[in-house]
This record gives sequence, C-alpha cells and structure tokens, in this order.
Amino acid sequence: MDGVILYVDDHIDDARFEDGELRQSEENKIYESLRKEFPVLGVKNLEMASKAVSSVGAFSAIILDWVFDDAEELLLEGETIDEIRGVRTARRGGARTLEFLEKHDFYSLIFVYSNEDVEADHGPALIEKFGNRIMFEKKGRLVEEPARQIIDAIQKWRKDNSNLAIPVKWAAAINGSTQQIFKELAEADPDWVHEIYRSASDDGVNPELFVIEIFQSLLGENIVQAKELLRDIREYVKKRTGEPESVVNEESIDKLFRRLIYSPIREGAPLMTGDICEIDTNKYGVLISPECDMRRILTKDTNRFELLVFDSMDFDQHIAKTRAILTDGSTQNFKRTRFAEWSTGNDSQKDKLEELRKAFNQNEPRFHLLPSFPFGDKNKRSAVIEFSLGAEMYTVKEVCSFERKFKLNSPFVQQLRQRYLAYLGRVGTPGLPSSLRNWNLRA
Repeated sequence: MDGVILYVDDHIDDARFEDGELRQSEENKIYESLRKEFPVLGVKNLEMASKAVSSVGAFSAIILDWVFDDAEELLLEGETIDEIRGVRTARRGGARTLEFLEKHDFYSLIFVYSNEDVEADHGPALIEKFGNRIMFEKKGRLVEEPARQIIDAIQKWRKDNSNLAIPVKWAAAINGSTQQIFKELAEADPDWVHEIYRSASDDGVNPELFVIEIFQSLLGENIVQAKELLRDIREYVKKRTGEPESVVNEESIDKLFRRLIYSPIREGAPLMTGDICEIDTNKYGVLISPECDMRRILTKDTNRFELLVFDSMDFDQHIAKTRAILTDGSTQNFKRTRFAEWSTGNDSQKDKLEELRKAFNQNEPRFHLLPSFPFGDKNKRSAVIEFSLGAEMYTVKEVCSFERKFKLNSPFVQQLRQRYLAYLGRVGTPGLPSSLRNWNLRA
C-alpha cells in the first residue's frame, strides 16, 4: 500500500503487562499489526489529527474512531473520570468527530471504525460529502485478524477506485518538490519571503499574491520533471486504454471542465485578474485589468477597473447568428430541440452539428466563448464575449459592490486577455483580387 495511514484513536497505546502477560486493546493490536507492514501515523485525539492532516499532503487511508475519552476536559471538582465518562459521552458523543469530518475535505479513504453505529446515525450525510471514499465498520465485528481485514478492505477499495491512485502519488510528488524548493530558496537567502514580498511591493504588485504565485511557478516547474509521477500517469492511462469503453457521461464531463476553467471565490479573497462579477440581472463581467495594476487602482474608490462584459443570453444569439449558414448553404437557425435529431440523424445533419461545435474552437477573432459558465442556475449555457464591443470601465467602489462567486482560472484568463488585446491590435489589409489568387494557385 502506497502512502501513510493515519490512525486516530485514543486507545492505540492501551497495552500493559499483567501477571507477566501482555494485555492489549483491540485498537493497540490493530495499530501494532499495521506498523509491521506499513508506515502508520498514530494520534490519540482530533486536535493532533487536524495538525497531521494540515501538515501531510495526503494519506492513503484514515482510520478514525468516533467517540474519544477525553473526559478530563469536563471534570468538575471532586469528580473522577469514571463518574463523568458516561455523562461526557452523552453530552458530546461524536459531535467533535462529525465537526472534524465536516471541516476537512479528505481525498483519501476514510475508514470509520467505532463502537458506535455511525453509519446508521450519520451515514447519508457523510456519504453525500465523501461519496465512496468513506467506509463504516463497528468494533468487535472483525473477530479474526482485524488488522488484516481492515487492510484487505482498504486494498479492495483502492483496487475498485484505481483512479484515486494518481492523486495520492501526485500529492507525494508535491510534498517532495515543496521541501526541495523551500530548501533551495532558504539556501539562496534565509529571508526569501521578505525579499520577494518587498520586490513585488516596490513594483506596485499585490505582494502576498506575488509570493504565492512565484512559489507556485517554481513548484510547477519541478512537478513537470517528476519522472515517477510522469511514469505513473502514463502507465495508468495505458491500463485504462485496454479497458472497454464506458458510456460518456456528459454531465460528469461538464462538471470536470467547469472546475478546470472556474474556481469558487472564498469570502475575503482579494480582487484578482479573472474575477467574474455579477453586474446586474443577466449581466456579467470578467475583470481583465492586469494584476500588476491592482494595488494602484485600489488606492482610490474612483479609480476604474476594466471588465469584458456579456449577457447571459448572448450565447444563444451567437449560435443563431454566427452559425446560421450551415454546411449545406441553408440559413436555418439552430434550436436546442434539434440537437437530439441532428446527433443521431443522417450524415448531412451530423455535419450541421459538427459545424455548430466549431463555435467552441475560438477561431473567430471577434468572439470568445466560455463553456459551461457558472451562471448559478440549472440551465446548461455557455457565455460569449464580443471583443468588438470593447471593455467597460467600473469604479473600484462599484466592482467591490458586485457579487463575485467565481474566477476564471489560469491559463484561461491569460488566453482571454491575449485574444482581446490581439483583436484590438489587429491591422486591416485590403482583400486580394481573384486574379491574383488564381495566379498564385497556378504557381
């Protein structure tokens, strides 16, 4: 099993000699058995587990108890742990463990192993969040070699979910690269964070973002040279190539690319190039002012940002207008109700549909399409920006008042800016006469 197992249980150290015989708790037996074969990080409370999760990029699996006997926190004067334990369990139960799971977004397998029937009480909510990445088992039911049964369950889960192997290895590659880069930067200048920050601040760039971005750039350069990760990705795809083709789930692909192209903006995040502003009902704008100007612009409420603006219904009009002339020369407008008909129709109809698909190729200089745009409703719509209308200017005060739920990710925001600037900088040249074209074709 690749990676580290995180075992969170307050009884993993329960072992003592009595009458010359070692007496171990079930949890301690499992812990010691796991350690013989795999790297295991054992912690006894949720506070230490939170620190471990924050420090380690990814675990291959997390084995998690539900109720922790930390009754000392609730002791009153004159009470003993035994007197309070039952009250503590009734008052607190697994509330803290549930909060721990709600707070963190684990990518690894979570194996809830407890005396409580957690699946009956909280299974649906936890499965809704973690999907098939969470499993439940009651203590005491694994009677023969419970450590081996837990390992077998984890191994089977990993085999059934082989797509999760690459991200775990990816996280390991990131951890290794991060340590290497930190070491090299510290060797170059122990105060490298301050030096980069000051350099960016002097140039008027948001210094916090610049420190992060420059490190991310170095990390990216390292990761693309990680031979083992490249090999693992290549071998994984090679194995999948030999498998039977599955039916394409278009909704799943839509969710995938929506996440690749757009990122949710968290509360309190600074203004950044690529932020998507909700200007008005059905009216949106992408902030394209360069990152290096952000700090200067933000010094006054009356300073202005540049936004490329569009309406949520522009895409339908774009399809109708720019793709009205289809391959057969007709001027028939496309309607969504025709999609099913054309996708399963004759060759002529399929050709029409293929022509419509070309709208997403970004080969029309005047327009830029943003597929699967997060408008916030359930409609499956894209956005289209018309460069010929130019950008609109909005004051800092106005932009700060707009709701910002998503931003356009890199490199898509750079592509948008580059295409817009290229459109503005175009130089028109006269059309060539047919006779000249014929002459060159004959050559």
